[in-house]
Amino acid sequence: NMAKMEDKAQAARALYEHAEALGADFLPYVEPSMSELIPLIAFQYSSEVRSTCAQAAAAVFNCACLSDNLDLARDYLPVLALALCKQTESEKTDDMDVVYAFADALSDTLYFAYRQLSDENATLVSKFSVELGQSIVGILMRLMVACLSRRAELVCSLHGANGDLSGEDEKKEIENSLNKEQEVLTPLVDSIGYTLKFLKEAFLPIFDADVAPILGPYLGESPDTRARFA
Repeated sequence: NMAKMEDKAQAARALYEHAEALGADFLPYVEPSMSELIPLIAFQYSSEVRSTCAQAAAAVFNCACLSDNLDLARDYLPVLALALCKQTESEKTDDMDVVYAFADALSDTLYFAYRQLSDENATLVSKFSVELGQSIVGILMRLMVACLSRRAELVCSLHGANGDLSGEDEKKEIENSLNKEQEVLTPLVDSIGYTLKFLKEAFLPIFDADVAPILGPYLGESPDTRARFA
């Protein structure tokens, strides 16, 4: 019922606040917290529960990354990243704030891992496989294309291509929608960038298969799309 769903959301907020406040000292609570939060990322009955748990899980993951022992961070990175990525794609675009919450949580999760990555800590991404990277990038590219398509449609509407605007209120509504699409687009692009940094040269086949064919049309007529990213 509604009361139980609100309890779940409040509990996730509490975990978020504790994780933010305690940092590495939260490590003993990472595993029990993740065991509760990750399944709720796909909780079908409440977008508030899903998005709150997504943000909380990213904050808890950060605590694992801040610890001297990165074993938990290594283990949870692929699990959490894929869960967040899949759910971002599953969210309905009629509530872009929820979509943004998931895209932002994914970008944060990957950033927290990247921030700790070094030659000494290379094992942090040892379970982030090329196959996982390809799955994540494939989803992110679909989300990016959908976002760009919606933005193009909104720009057309803003300039009257779909008929005259009814007034200033409609113009502001379209501009607000454009801003929300941009907010979502940024963490999607960032997440692809972190995936590239994790996989390094192993990312090249993913780029050739999943990125270049999609971004090529946006970059012009040259077939040598890869060179434009060099």
